[in-house]
Amino acid sequence: MNINGLELPSELVADLKSGGRKLNDDELNRLRTMLNCVESPLPKLFGREAIQDSNQLWESDAAQYYLGQVSNSVVPGDVDRRLTLIIGQAEPDSPIALDYRTAIPRVIYLGDIDHASHWIELSRDYASLVQFIQKGPV
Repeated sequence: MNINGLELPSELVADLKSGGRKLNDDELNRLRTMLNCVESPLPKLFGREAIQDSNQLWESDAAQYYLGQVSNSVVPGDVDRRLTLIIGQAEPDSPIALDYRTAIPRVIYLGDIDHASHWIELSRDYASLVQFIQKGPV
């Protein structure tokens, strides 16, 4: 399955086919602990329709505010909108996305560091993110 020409990780496909990943309270709390560069974490992972809708952002004039900034200290810092697929939110106006600039898409989120917007690696891939939010650190 792909969205916007980007092939989805098999674990995400399975989640979407089952109606999306609904996070219980423990999973939400574990995910909140990872989102340390947003003011008020309100994490949510989207279903297929919400993913498609949210990625319309990349075609709008507002996209410029969501590209992040290149940084020597924050990985990845910025994004290429053609290789980024929003799959959720860390809080309103702070997307969680897959970054397809790596061999296996990493999971990133838009956060604030020193009053500047940067994309921050959340997990090396979607499967690792799900494992962490289900079971905590291994």
